[in-house]
Amino acid sequence: MTKIGTLVALMLVCGMAHADETWGLKSGKVELKSASVLAFGPNDVLFVGDTKAATIFAIATGDKDGDPANARFDNKNIQSNLDDMFGGKTKINDLVVNPKTGNLFIACEVDGKAKIVHVTDGGRKMTPLVLGDTKSQVPY
Repeated sequence: MTKIGTLVALMLVCGMAHADETWGLKSGKVELKSASVLAFGPNDVLFVGDTKAATIFAIATGDKDGDPANARFDNKNIQSNLDDMFGGKTKINDLVVNPKTGNLFIACEVDGKAKIVHVTDGGRKMTPLVLGDTKSQVPY
């Protein structure tokens, strides 16, 4: 195999690697004290800044489906939908779009508890990110 062929093969293998394999993420419970700031890294890893714990969590979202070119969100109902979902007043701290899928992630707080919400289908589908047994690394 030529050097270029070897390089291309390595790039393909690395590109297909999952976040847990690439970044050493381990299964376990993520216990957020707050969810203040969000950012996306490579391989669909969501970085969550927890200011109360002075920690940054790296979380494998598994967010693979979506088309960023067609992502549109109706933000006028997001607050009320969050309030309805959690049964109380929700404070939105940050939001970020996964550049690979166009899906939205919201860092919020309900009754003093941190939540991360995954928003798809233009804001019509909102799902709390389950952090009970998730691939993550902390501190990052």
